[in-house]
Amino acid sequence: MLKRVVLVVLGTILFLGNARVFAQPAIVINHTQMGLGTEKLGEAPACSCVDTLKITVTNNTGVTWTDYRIQFITHLDAGGPNDRVRITEYTVTAGPFRTVTINANNNKLVGGRRRAVLTLSRGMVPQGGSFKIRVRVLHDATIDVNGTPSVSH
Repeated sequence: MLKRVVLVVLGTILFLGNARVFAQPAIVINHTQMGLGTEKLGEAPACSCVDTLKITVTNNTGVTWTDYRIQFITHLDAGGPNDRVRITEYTVTAGPFRTVTINANNNKLVGGRRRAVLTLSRGMVPQGGSFKIRVRVLHDATIDVNGTPSVSH
C-alpha cells in the first residue's frame, strides 16, 4: 500500500513539475502563404521533448507550387552546446505531395543554431489550395518553423 501511495505522489509531482513530458497536445499551425519567399509559419517552445506539429499551409501567392520546404531552426538566443532539432516522423494528411524528404537533420549553422529541413515534392498546390502535414520534432530550444514554396518554370 505504501509503495502505491509513493508511486502516485511521485507521478503527480513529475506531472505537475513538467507537464510537457506527458500527453502533450499537438501544436497547430495554420498559415496562408502570401509570397514565394520564406515566411515564418509559427514556432514551438523549448521543451527537451518531441513535439507534434500539425501544419496547414494555404497558397495565396497567385501561382501553382510544385514543391514546399519546411525548416525547423533553433532560435538565435538558444546556442546551447547540446541543443538539437531532429525530425523523427512525418505524415502528409492532406494535399497533393507524393514525396517527402528529410534534407537536413540537426545540421549546425553559423552562430551555433541548428536546423532540420523537410521537402515536400511531386505535387501541385494551385492558388487557393492547401496541404496538411503532421511532423514530430525532437528539440531542446525554441524553434522557428519557416516555409518556402517552389514553382516550376
